Amino acid sequence: MTYTEQFLDFDPFLTMPDPSNPWISDDITFWELEARFWLAVQDLKRRPLQAVSARVQEIWQEFLAPGAPSAINLDSHSYERTSQNMKDPGRYSFEDAQEHIYKLMKSDSYARFLRSSTYQDLLLAKKKVAPYNT
Repeated sequence: MTYTEQFLDFDPFLTMPDPSNPWISDDITFWELEARFWLAVQDLKRRPLQAVSARVQEIWQEFLAPGAPSAINLDSHSYERTSQNMKDPGRYSFEDAQEHIYKLMKSDSYARFLRSSTYQDLLLAKKKVAPYNT
């Protein structure tokens, strides 16, 4: 019992991760974080040059810095390249990270949705309700 209490905060089976898994709960925060990052980077590209450096730092602190409040899921290669780009911040500092997130949103999230039990239940319900053409 002591072991369980000690590691309760670190066990994903006992404590839901933050943000929660959108396939298990109705909370879509997980997907919104990735979309918000992508939109923030798109907005950065249209900012006036004098505002770019400050906005780059804000995006880094919000999404990528250790302990970021809205941390996103990046592979190590994209994270390293983005970290290197932070030495000389510019409009395209997050290009690798943005591309990685786009691929995740396009392939991973949608494909998992199609395989989810929620979607499969909707398909079955539609088949049961659909009128027969005879």
